[in-house]
Amino acid sequence: FVTTLSIMYQQQINTKNLDDDLRGTIERYQDIAYEYPNYFFDYDRIIQRLIKELENNPDELEQIRSRFKYLVVDEYQDVDDRQEKLIRLISDSGKRVWVTAVGDDDQAIYGWRGARIKNILNFMNTYHNPEKVELSFNFRSTHAIVDVANQAIRKIPASLRLSKPMEARHYDQQTDDFEETMSEYGDIQLRVFDDEESEAYWVANRIKQLHNSKFRESDGTERALNYADMAVLLRSVKSSGKVFVDVFEKLDIPFVVKGTGGLFDQKEVQLVQAAFCLLGRSPLLFRSEFGTQQLDEPEIRDYIRERIRDFRKRSKMPLADDAIFLEWIASKREELDKRNLEKERRRHLARRIYPQKIFQEILEQLGAAKGNETWPQDILFNLGRLSNLITQFEAVHQWITPDDLDSLNRFLGGWAVNQVDEGRMDETVSPDVVQIITVHGAKGLEWPVVFLPRVSSANFPSSLRNRGPDTLLENSDFDLSDYITGDDGERRLWYVAITRCQNFLHMSSPNRRRKRPSKYLKEISHDYVQREGDIPEREKGVPSQSERLEILQTSLTDLGSYWRCPFEYQLRTLMGFSPGVSEQYGYGQQIHNILSEMHEYAKKGQPLSEEEVMDLVDRRFHLRYTRDGESFTPFTDLKEAAKKSLSRYLAKYPVNAEYVLDAEKPFEYIDRECNVLINGKVDLLE
Repeated sequence: FVTTLSIMYQQQINTKNLDDDLRGTIERYQDIAYEYPNYFFDYDRIIQRLIKELENNPDELEQIRSRFKYLVVDEYQDVDDRQEKLIRLISDSGKRVWVTAVGDDDQAIYGWRGARIKNILNFMNTYHNPEKVELSFNFRSTHAIVDVANQAIRKIPASLRLSKPMEARHYDQQTDDFEETMSEYGDIQLRVFDDEESEAYWVANRIKQLHNSKFRESDGTERALNYADMAVLLRSVKSSGKVFVDVFEKLDIPFVVKGTGGLFDQKEVQLVQAAFCLLGRSPLLFRSEFGTQQLDEPEIRDYIRERIRDFRKRSKMPLADDAIFLEWIASKREELDKRNLEKERRRHLARRIYPQKIFQEILEQLGAAKGNETWPQDILFNLGRLSNLITQFEAVHQWITPDDLDSLNRFLGGWAVNQVDEGRMDETVSPDVVQIITVHGAKGLEWPVVFLPRVSSANFPSSLRNRGPDTLLENSDFDLSDYITGDDGERRLWYVAITRCQNFLHMSSPNRRRKRPSKYLKEISHDYVQREGDIPEREKGVPSQSERLEILQTSLTDLGSYWRCPFEYQLRTLMGFSPGVSEQYGYGQQIHNILSEMHEYAKKGQPLSEEEVMDLVDRRFHLRYTRDGESFTPFTDLKEAAKKSLSRYLAKYPVNAEYVLDAEKPFEYIDRECNVLINGKVDLLE
């Protein structure tokens, strides 16, 4: 359904042309999303409305064009037709606003969601007075990796790509020149195995072999590798990731699985999911080697016992006790049942629950806040992403009762488990663990050590490459070929996969019936690629983090969290744990917004009186997750508190019109010594 909406936007399909059932469904969706009380704007709709406004209002378009001299578009190979129209509209095809487009057509891997590679291929013929600047040095990878990648991408017809001479180079301070970055024999491995399990064990043992090994950065510095320097890139984590998860757990290799789908293969996440299912009296659905399994209450209880005992045995959750935990669940269910029965007195307040708070209670009962040692980073990282999903559920449902726990379990066990885990997953930093991630998710990232397993027929290139997206539209409603990536799209994805690696590249495949090595592996011909025999050992050292990390971006809000407690900063900012959605959620932001509007009036020389400010509160103050009931008034109470707070502000600064220079002034500050960029906004600048 979501794919259908996206394609309707890109292809400008009018709902009037659809069959009655689909038209009615989309209209109901639009009523819910776009009308009162939600007024949601998704990304597509923002662009659509802006295009419409600019096309229908020439004066506004002229005003926008006069504001800008330059328009920079990054990842230009990924723009779709509507985004391209907006770029041309604002810039007048480069005649009024100079357009700088940065991109690489060889990394155009999002055709299946509407990106048009023709935009970057035709740029020189489309925009006014163009100039082409080639960035032909690869500063990331060694020469053999670049050679293998170039061999692969040149298989695409010359008419469908921009020819470019890519070379592996690094800056040498001694010669003051860019020297070629050479590989060593054994850095690139190409192996074939009898089955997927043998392949996974080879990957795991190679990880252990490389851990602590010396590695030379592109700037010439040398250090020993840690687990965070390694990644396993898969065509699909959902279909191929489980065997690596199982083997890594057996060999005690710390790892995380990026992408929503793979998250629910983690045992700590399944344990929390099982606890929520008992609390909501829901069956537990999870994936296993036997397919999707459904457990009822007695089976869930045994499942919880097994998980907790395993975690305690492996010192992952050393203070967890399965008997005490199940007793707590029984007590908590009784508490939730009582809330359901209180339907007369203070009905809404009595029945409301907060799943994020329950989640934190679950972790507390499992011993997360006890003892001298924290849980392992990989477990905290995965639970932090689960916390984020629970907040997503709370944000949509707004007012949650015990009955809604079943909906939460369906959300986690249905949508979240099966969500396609493609796309970039932006995190500030990653813990010292191996990452299992999709090739799509790895775009824009790099690691010294990369594994590309399961490069077999029907898997990479994908057997679905000529099928196109699943929609509810008829084939006659749009041109399906616009969304079929085909062989060229898969080859570009293969190129992206290879070039994520800085030094140690491993490509492999099982070799059995219906899972033969892909043509991608058969095409590789290079004297630095090792195909059999023992791998040369590298000198060992003490693992350390790279010192040439990109600038860390943070904010004053995050720094405030760090100054209060570094562990809070780690949990909230780096791991993703959420405080949840409470009745007061958004109160501070509402005060902030109204103050900002007051400052804007003052800046214009039109300071508001106290009466006008109170009227402004009545018109503007809105809390999405708070409401009044028959016998309780949290929303009214919070609005009155806001009025009192703003009245105190006016009393303290009665002549604010005299000193307001600017309001909501954004700033960025780079601390070169710490390599940190701090951003934020100044509420009021005198």
